[in-house]
Amino acid sequence: MKNGKAAGLDGLSCEHIKFSHPIVVSILSKLFNMFIKTGHIPPSFRASYTVPIPKCNVKCCLSVDNFRGISISPVISKLFEMAVLDRYSDYFKTSDHQFGFKKHLGCTDAIYNVRSVIEKFVSNGSTVNVCTLDLSKAFDRMNHYAVLIKLMDRKLPIQLLTIFELWFSISVTCVKWNGHVSYFSN
Repeated sequence: MKNGKAAGLDGLSCEHIKFSHPIVVSILSKLFNMFIKTGHIPPSFRASYTVPIPKCNVKCCLSVDNFRGISISPVISKLFEMAVLDRYSDYFKTSDHQFGFKKHLGCTDAIYNVRSVIEKFVSNGSTVNVCTLDLSKAFDRMNHYAVLIKLMDRKLPIQLLTIFELWFSISVTCVKWNGHVSYFSN
């Protein structure tokens, strides 16, 4: 985890963990293993806060569409997520054709691929028709149970499925704006 990131609602940042006594790593390891063994996570993992980040100069018109939300979770829950992802990475493999939500890949890589394919067909004398869909809100409206079914199909251990189902069902967030915090909602 990188230094200088915002602390969660508990006030802990990754620097607290990085510069703590070495025994903390051992304690967290045992704690994370207990989470997996029992299929439970602490209630403190449920609460995050969302910070609206302007997409551009929004002085002219304040609209929800001009912001993207960055969710800040407790640092211990982020560490747990990273540990699960590392230990169970084989269950979370994705297609090479996916660009979103992947480390070191994004829109520019997808655009480059589309342009390369188009240029190849055009240079061979073919006509190319392109259809695009704007799925910008698709992730916000994700069906958690559909994700759990996909993970079941991949034979993810039941303890992790239980943890994910619990986590999805209890997660709440609030909005933090100019030092003020809203009420929590799902």
